[in-house]
Amino acid sequence: MKIIIPTLFILLLTSAFAHCQTQAEMNIQASNTYKKADKELNKIYTALFNKLDVSEKKALAAAEKAWITFRDFECKFECMENEGGSIYPLVYSSCLTNMTEKRTAELKEVLKEMEGK
Repeated sequence: MKIIIPTLFILLLTSAFAHCQTQAEMNIQASNTYKKADKELNKIYTALFNKLDVSEKKALAAAEKAWITFRDFECKFECMENEGGSIYPLVYSSCLTNMTEKRTAELKEVLKEMEGK
């Protein structure tokens, strides 16, 4: 079962980049997708940050710093079996994208709740 899940994950990733011709192109596309997700996260983070008081800003900044550390270690852990392989950048960037999109959704919910008050 352990072998099947990573294999299915890799197949899903590679099918998402089917228009790419080489592994290098897929790696670049995955990196660009992550950069786009990170840009959106920064936009939402800034909008939320600007609505907070001083103590809330400090708390959010600390939480975000801790989250970034967690995200990076989590993705390194999830991608360990691909370390050293040509697919590693694709899998790693895809993990970063997934986690970043989830964090963006979380912050959007907080922002939405604040705007509803």
